[in-house]
Amino acid sequence: MRRRKHAYRVSALAHLVAADVALQPDELAGGKPVPPFAALLLVSFIAVAPAVLRADCGDDPGDGAAVAAARAEVDAECACAGAPTHDVFVHCAREVVARRVGSRSLRRACRAAVVRCAARSTCGKPGAVACCRTDGAKTRCQVEKDAATCQRRHGGCADAPASCCDACVGGGCSTTTTTLVGVPCESSLTCAGDCGPGPRCAVSGTGSPTCACFPLNVTPCSEDGYPTCAGACLGGRTCQAVGNLGKEAVFGSCACVDPEVQCGTSCESLGTCAAGEACVRNVIAPIHCECLAIGPCVVGGCFRDVVTRGCACPVP
Repeated sequence: MRRRKHAYRVSALAHLVAADVALQPDELAGGKPVPPFAALLLVSFIAVAPAVLRADCGDDPGDGAAVAAARAEVDAECACAGAPTHDVFVHCAREVVARRVGSRSLRRACRAAVVRCAARSTCGKPGAVACCRTDGAKTRCQVEKDAATCQRRHGGCADAPASCCDACVGGGCSTTTTTLVGVPCESSLTCAGDCGPGPRCAVSGTGSPTCACFPLNVTPCSEDGYPTCAGACLGGRTCQAVGNLGKEAVFGSCACVDPEVQCGTSCESLGTCAAGEACVRNVIAPIHCECLAIGPCVVGGCFRDVVTRGCACPVP
């Protein structure tokens, strides 16, 4: 009975102090005077507790590192690539989060942030991709069943990271880490086929299919500026400056090449060269391929570049 009265007195005191009511020790009916240090402790708790309870994830300086560590443990323990189903992966992530919250290595306010990244991932969904779609000036990410669906439905691109928390950084996909899947449109020189809402039909640069649907925020290799040639290719190919060499001039363009083939090893298919160089097929017998540096003219052995109006010179 005394315990209940004591609890009631403390609760009443808390409400009165919180309401800024002047409280005298003998004003608690039938109660004993509250020691000054106890009242001070109670006031401090009342002042600090609301701020602690309201602190969101990110308010504490250590939240970022704690969330990153928790996500790393989820990746290591729950095995994204080997997860039998998506639900199993998310359940495993929840267990990791609960354990870290229990050990106080992750604040309770940050639980949802870690679990959300697991839920918005392709883990346990074979073939699924993190799809980056751009609406106006804003880029969003959502998980789609495959890259072709991402391009066809949203005009988006499939990014490499498994979770939407890591994908679409910088407003879109990274063409260096993303494999675009060719959805054929019209196989003709004009590439005027219908790709549905969002994507557009453009030259694929790979020969098959001749034309393919590209996301709106992706520049196909065939449309990028020669000799920079940094556009996107299908099927993991690399955009490379290429050309044909006649008697006096190089006729250059951008084309998608196999990144495993080096220019000069064979003229059956053009290969890669270093930055600032073009893989050129010399059509004058004996036919051969070589890397030529594209830029200002230097003394000896240079050819006129009819596209840049500069010169193409043999690489030393």
